[in-house]
Amino acid sequence: MRTRNTILTLAVALLTSPLFGQEPESEPEEIPPAQSEPGMRGELEAVYNSWRKIMAKGDYNAWQAITASSRQVEVRNEIVSRRLKFPEALFQAPIQAPDISDLILLDVLTRPETAAAIYFGKANFGLTPPNEVRENIIVLRYQKENGKWLFDTMRVVKVESEVLGLIRGKDFSFLKDDTFQPLPKLPELPQPVPKPDYVAAIQVTSAGFESDITVNGRHVATVTNGTGGDLLIGGLRRGNNKIVVKTKPAENTTGAPDRIEVAIYGAKTMTEEKTNRVFHWLPMSDEERKAGLDQTFGVAQ
Repeated sequence: MRTRNTILTLAVALLTSPLFGQEPESEPEEIPPAQSEPGMRGELEAVYNSWRKIMAKGDYNAWQAITASSRQVEVRNEIVSRRLKFPEALFQAPIQAPDISDLILLDVLTRPETAAAIYFGKANFGLTPPNEVRENIIVLRYQKENGKWLFDTMRVVKVESEVLGLIRGKDFSFLKDDTFQPLPKLPELPQPVPKPDYVAAIQVTSAGFESDITVNGRHVATVTNGTGGDLLIGGLRRGNNKIVVKTKPAENTTGAPDRIEVAIYGAKTMTEEKTNRVFHWLPMSDEERKAGLDQTFGVAQ
């Protein structure tokens, strides 16, 4: 089971190369790019800097007051799904929210209820010696609730040579990509999950198909021509668990044969070295793949 650094995803809400289910789903219709409003920099940076100090102090009540509601539940659900204590685990982190005062602002993009501030430079998270910190793009996202801007999440985007050339040429047209845009609208508030009996991870490959996956009634991911694995929010319970996979054909852009494979791994705690594969589905024909799956599988009592 691949486990991400708990602190990266929980304390700082840092998303590097999200797999699936990490970003809220986009609107089905085409959404125009957000508006450029660099004048919003001061207001949004004040929110981030306050959030940064609160994280350093470990003040849970203050964290609630300055963090977007949907992010609060997502962070809580991930901690609980790892069978860790909430909110204690939120602040048990060697990583530090970086100082952004020396970063270069590329732009501030806004919508009525969401915003993204994009920076370039060497953001130091406290895990690397200062002389080894590399240049990246840092995306800070915000949500507006009841007229007040709240911090949502931070994302680090590796800078490819082509993008680096654009930045040096002051061509920021690449910011129209969804990676840098604020959310189209406020996301729905997730439902809190109960503490599971087992920590679990799910691995999915879907080539030539769109595969929509639900485990124990909770939507996990929609994967089209992709592969990835991540923590299973809600984990697994002792006894019976249920998985539903709804599929439909999609143009295969992977260059590999059509394939769907879903595997779930479980462990008692995050620190166990050995994990058990508790579920595996690998349909061998298009008929099986098109039929999808609705199955109960057991996990040892």
